Amino acid sequence: MPIIYPMLGRLHYFYLKVVQSYSEIVFLQNKVVGFILLGLSFLNPFAGIGGLIAVLSAYSFAALLGFRKRFTSAGFHIYNPLLVGLAIGSKFSVTPTSLPLLVIGGVVSFIITLSLARFLTTCLDCPVLSLPFSATTLLIYMGMSQLGVLGLTSPHGYIAPDLSPLPYWLTGYLHALGNLFFLPTIMVGALIAILLIASSRILFALSFFGYILGSFLQGFYSGLPTSGFNDPNGFNYALSAMALGGVFVVPGLRSILIATIGVCMTTLVLKATNVFLAPYGIPVFTLPFAIVTLAFISTMSAVRFSERPQIMKATPEETRDHFKTVTARFSPDLAIAFPFNENWTVWQGFDGKWTHQGLWKYAVDFVITDLNGRTYSADGTRLDHYYCYQKPVLSPVRGQVIRVVDFLLDNPIGTVDTQNNWGNFVLIRHDSGQIVKLCHFTYQGIGVSEGTHVEVGTYLGLCGNSGYSPQPHVHLHVQMTPESTSPTIPFCFSAYIHRDRFFTYARPNEGEVVHSFQTLPFYDQLTTFILDDELDFDVYMHGQKVDRTKMRVAMAEDGTFYFSTKSSKLYFGKSSGTFYCYHLDGFDPYLRMLYMALPKLPLSWEPCLKWSDVLPNSVALTPIQRRCWEFMALLWPGKTSADYYFVSETEIEGVIHGRFLNKTQRTYVQLDPYLRLKCVRCDFGELRRATTT
Repeated sequence: MPIIYPMLGRLHYFYLKVVQSYSEIVFLQNKVVGFILLGLSFLNPFAGIGGLIAVLSAYSFAALLGFRKRFTSAGFHIYNPLLVGLAIGSKFSVTPTSLPLLVIGGVVSFIITLSLARFLTTCLDCPVLSLPFSATTLLIYMGMSQLGVLGLTSPHGYIAPDLSPLPYWLTGYLHALGNLFFLPTIMVGALIAILLIASSRILFALSFFGYILGSFLQGFYSGLPTSGFNDPNGFNYALSAMALGGVFVVPGLRSILIATIGVCMTTLVLKATNVFLAPYGIPVFTLPFAIVTLAFISTMSAVRFSERPQIMKATPEETRDHFKTVTARFSPDLAIAFPFNENWTVWQGFDGKWTHQGLWKYAVDFVITDLNGRTYSADGTRLDHYYCYQKPVLSPVRGQVIRVVDFLLDNPIGTVDTQNNWGNFVLIRHDSGQIVKLCHFTYQGIGVSEGTHVEVGTYLGLCGNSGYSPQPHVHLHVQMTPESTSPTIPFCFSAYIHRDRFFTYARPNEGEVVHSFQTLPFYDQLTTFILDDELDFDVYMHGQKVDRTKMRVAMAEDGTFYFSTKSSKLYFGKSSGTFYCYHLDGFDPYLRMLYMALPKLPLSWEPCLKWSDVLPNSVALTPIQRRCWEFMALLWPGKTSADYYFVSETEIEGVIHGRFLNKTQRTYVQLDPYLRLKCVRCDFGELRRATTT
């Protein structure tokens, strides 16, 4: 019995992955959709059985090579053999003669998938898509046509006019959707369309738009306007539009334009591919879609296209929501710390009115001011009258010192050195390769040498007045190369405090008094969760205990930690003295409560310290509200913002501003040195840390 249970668990897991792979054919990650599509595939029993045999064959071969776990970790390992089996089963009856063909097809598709995946991922930063399916099926079809053992049935051709009251363009669209599973019927196509509408309105709209556009262009250039709507390979247009408009590009106006160009290109590739395959009576399968999509993704990767999602969620709506949230919360620019610990004032910022212009506009100057806003005491005629003169300057980044200049004299007040613009300076090569430059150190006041490794907060030297500097200050900027003529590039500050507000990934304005903060061990320990930690919570609704939930700490392949329940994962981590909840996979209501109440926490404390954050709409909205929002996800640009503040050293309250329905929600978190998250509360419920089992 102890042996049977693990085996059943593995079989159940494999079954769920196979079911989900059916939905991934239409770019969804939905087990319910996958189960329905699995059932539809058996409308042609030979195709349905063939798909399963090919997947089992590929899985068995992967297990033979010790690749079993990784086989099920990526959907393309499953859906490519699946498509091969569906294609073979739709052509040949499953007999003792064709059975070896299904087994060979599954194994060959796995080998090609693994080989292509390594090449495309490493060299082109592209997914493998269904290219292995097309390559494997073409090999089998062409080989069988030469061997003549089984004999091909009638090759795919144009679909005969359907005796349907539906318009020809709608009939063609439904046939194309059905043909994705080798069942080109109106009924199957209609069911797939309904599944798309229920799961993702964006994918449905793109599939319809892509099919109509591609079929129209094909008919327009052939001189027969309606002929394109009878081509069974028209699903390539729908797939290209879905992939480029909503999956591999963040859905929006730009993605629609890219999808339009992609569909036009798919039209040409489809007809060109057909020229080579038609003489053999072999269909093009998904080859045009795969070629065009991979070409676009590779191009976007080469130019570092900014709207290519790094994390793909279950639907394009969720991917867009996550992307917009991450863009609002974080910055693509290098985030660095302040080069000091005390209160300093921003004297000149980006595109400043004095020297921060042109190639050197992305820079910040800091000084120290008194309560009256002055930078000096007495009459300000001497260097030592200035508050920041010979104050310590710290490293804002981790990296290596690559150049030091410290032999220039400080300028007397009222004069500048026009020959040595940067004065005494330190160049640090950040771990990312970018160069951080700090300037105007005092004469022989630099305490590091070239080649020294520095951490954030390492002492660099003393503030001075060397170079083109009318008064003592610290100049800071980031550039791409070490040369003195290298132009500056944008950057931001990872975390700082201005008055009573805590900011992350932001830039202070000129005149603002800012300071960094020291991480307190108390908060650092509270937010340190060890692998396999289990947090038990009692769930209360309206003061009554209604449930108990367990959150287990686990780690993803990239090293990111997450809280895991049976159905969801909440990813979290710490960076620059801040605890973050990054994103939620799934819709577990208790993880959702934790995310809403504590998306970000400074690992320090000041009385009445406040901060703001942005939450995903999919997290802040209830399931019904989320469905309503998804219908207008492309059109509604609003975001869910939230404000938080310390009530005491261990209590945090928050207000979530739901702009979609103009509603607010209140949150509360109580921290505890032993229980850590003692209480987490939202408007709709409360989690209390359970102390007994």
